[in-house]
Amino acid sequence: MDNRRRNNRIRLKEPILADALRIVIEETNGAPCAELVEIRVY
Repeated sequence: MDNRRRNNRIRLKEPILADALRIVIEETNGAPCAELVEIRVY
């Protein structure tokens, strides 16, 4: 397997207020596990 760097940006049309953020990783593209390295919220 290749070690690839992936970047996914989600830009909202309008800002929202939230007290929490939930991330659900549904697929690993064949890898035995998933790894989430960083989340930035502005």
